[in-house]
Amino acid sequence: MNSSTQIYIDFEGNKDSPPTFIGVLECTDNTESFYQYILEDGFKILAPSAQHQQLKAGTIDSILTSIHSRHSAETPIYAWSSHEQDVIDILLSGTSLSTSWNNRIIDAKKIAKRWARTKFPEHQFEKTDFRGRHTLDQYLELIGYKVPTVHGAGKTGSRLTKIREMILTERSFDDWPPSVKSHWTKLLAHNMHDCYGMKAIVDAISGSA
Repeated sequence: MNSSTQIYIDFEGNKDSPPTFIGVLECTDNTESFYQYILEDGFKILAPSAQHQQLKAGTIDSILTSIHSRHSAETPIYAWSSHEQDVIDILLSGTSLSTSWNNRIIDAKKIAKRWARTKFPEHQFEKTDFRGRHTLDQYLELIGYKVPTVHGAGKTGSRLTKIREMILTERSFDDWPPSVKSHWTKLLAHNMHDCYGMKAIVDAISGSA
């Protein structure tokens, strides 16, 4: 895991639907960049945004093509679980990119589970509804990475649904109720913490190796 460049990705979307957007954190020894790319067509009216400079509209093909062209095949790309790899396999099926991204994503949860068994042998992970036992937020608690409650897990689906309903009204973002604007801001922050929190976990594992 000692590489000068590491990439962390995290999809956000409703269950059993294509992802609405993806967070991409790219880190080298000296720099880091974080962008969130909107993939769902309806949501693309929300980018670019003066409030959220990291927000862009994109396609999965263009995003992954850019990553592939700028980094070697040995550059580690992490996601929390195998979900991101499964989604990428589906989205790239039948395209020229498919082979380049086959088995490309490292499941950070698998690495973290092995680490936790050694580092915290007495720790009991709690089983959560719909998300299983080894959730990212529980590992973040282990390493002391603080995520504000409003940016935590378990609210993504309902927030996306409410935002999607507002988009369908065709009202400009400036005219949205503050509560729905807040849903969007909190959702973006949640995704950001997923990416940076995953990096913190990988760094903690690397530091204890």
